[in-house]
Amino acid sequence: LGSAQVPISMLMLSGSGTINYMKSLKGRLEAQGAEFTPFSFSWRTELAIVLGRLLLQPAACFAAFYVLRSVLGVLPDDPLLLLVVLIESAVPTAQNIIMMLLVHGEIVEGEAMAAVLLRQYAFSMVTFTAAAALFQTLIFS
Repeated sequence: LGSAQVPISMLMLSGSGTINYMKSLKGRLEAQGAEFTPFSFSWRTELAIVLGRLLLQPAACFAAFYVLRSVLGVLPDDPLLLLVVLIESAVPTAQNIIMMLLVHGEIVEGEAMAAVLLRQYAFSMVTFTAAAALFQTLIFS
């Protein structure tokens, strides 16, 4: 149970913490007279973001790496390198995209993206575990 503390803390801080910060920032700006147009992603867009990042990207990365290494012989035959590249392809989206929206003054869009990323992080607990196990099995067996 103790080993789950770090991933759970990251999920809580990066997801709900970001959403709370965005709501607080939006509230302060509204108190100063700023007006915001409501914005949210459709469920189809959210599904495309989550599934595209967590399922399609790792599959495409595996296919590309296989072609580059096995068919074209361009990449070294290093199983650890393959594992690192595949693991990188299976992780959820970074929080940097929210920071870019904030820097450009897109508070409402940043709040909507934070909500999507929170769902993506929750879903990634299952997909990342499965992808890491599958990649390790494919590479080292």
